[in-house]
Amino acid sequence: VYSDQNQFQKVYYHELGTPQSSDRLVYEDKNHPLRYFWAWPSEDGKWLFVCASEGTSGTEVLYRKTSEKNFRTLLPGFDADYGVVTVENDRLYYVTNRDASNYTLRRIDLNRPTKDEVVIPENAKNLLEGVGTAGGYLFAAYLQDAQSRIAQYDFEGKLVREVALPAIGSVSGFGGEKEDKEIYYSLTNYTAPATIYRYDIATGESTLYRAPEVRFDSLALHHRAGL
Repeated sequence: VYSDQNQFQKVYYHELGTPQSSDRLVYEDKNHPLRYFWAWPSEDGKWLFVCASEGTSGTEVLYRKTSEKNFRTLLPGFDADYGVVTVENDRLYYVTNRDASNYTLRRIDLNRPTKDEVVIPENAKNLLEGVGTAGGYLFAAYLQDAQSRIAQYDFEGKLVREVALPAIGSVSGFGGEKEDKEIYYSLTNYTAPATIYRYDIATGESTLYRAPEVRFDSLALHHRAGL
């Protein structure tokens, strides 16, 4: 049971196998007691980001090199949402609804923050729900007519292919490591439970990896109107 309001959240670094008492303070904000934070390091270990929020909408992104001590503001808040995706060649790729209600993917040069450009433009009809990376590519997940659509791009924003999904439904996954040749994703819909597929990044082919055994005969189900 909470007995007091949570205030002055801090970010610490914890090394596995060491006591909590040895954790190192990474970031705190003594001027804004109600802001909360989460940290994200780049895969190459060169950059560290702290995302700040004051509620359920609107974020701010701070950054520094891991070799530095002080954070700087990269994407000021809190009029838009920002979600960090990855860092490639010292450029942060991020999704945002800034001037794009259906979200867009942008990148900003961390050495020259004034250089901020669109990588994947906003889709006028479909919501960009997120972007994953794997095998040196970007995978954009869209919501179209209550179903998932996945598009594979290179890091310059060139469309490689629209991913041919095995069925209509909701998809999760499409993320991995830079050296991956294949990734795994889950697909589910109203008539089938979550099924896992293997995706070949080079060919765009999906193959069944694992499906649950369901002892249920959908043909024996009787439908009653209005229910």
